[in-house]
Amino acid sequence: MKTRTLWNRHPAVRLLAVALAGSMVGGGAVFLTLHSHGRAEAADGTAAEAPAPEPKQKYHCPMHPTIVQEHPDTCPICGMNLVPIQEEASTTAAGAEKKEKKEKKEKK
Repeated sequence: MKTRTLWNRHPAVRLLAVALAGSMVGGGAVFLTLHSHGRAEAADGTAAEAPAPEPKQKYHCPMHPTIVQEHPDTCPICGMNLVPIQEEASTTAAGAEKKEKKEKKEKK
């Protein structure tokens, strides 16, 4: 006695299963290709690192520091012009200058 399963009764189920499996394999291949994180393999089989990208200038709103973009524009909340974010080295130097001026004022 032959049992009739869903797999045997409906050929569309088989087609759907094959299509689903194929899309999963293809999607995995695309994912791995796009998310290789700059790793490349040299001719001798060792992993070669891709050069680090240069940091882009970022801009933020003076009133809303959470608004950060990679191009000059206006703040979507208040409409103010976005200003360039200073690099850590320059902000540290500016902070040190302010501290020195404050200390000089306190000594007077």
